[in-house]
Amino acid sequence: MAKIEMAFSLEINDSVDAIEANELWMEGVLKDKKAFICVGKNCSAGITCKNMDTFATDRKRIPHFIMSQHENMHSDSCEVFREF
Repeated sequence: MAKIEMAFSLEINDSVDAIEANELWMEGVLKDKKAFICVGKNCSAGITCKNMDTFATDRKRIPHFIMSQHENMHSDSCEVFREF
């Protein structure tokens, strides 16, 4: 599985990386670590930002994106998925 660099935040209607998502969570802008989807056009694959809602002192790994569910895959036309 390839690394997910960016995801589209449903809460702010914009693309962010996981570190930005964590900063926005600390500022109180983002609330839900599961409110992300793939940045590909016409792709609604769910993405979770792991460790977004934890402080640096409480985690073993920096924030990063993962697929929300294995069954929730990219659309056939997703250009992000085709790059992998």
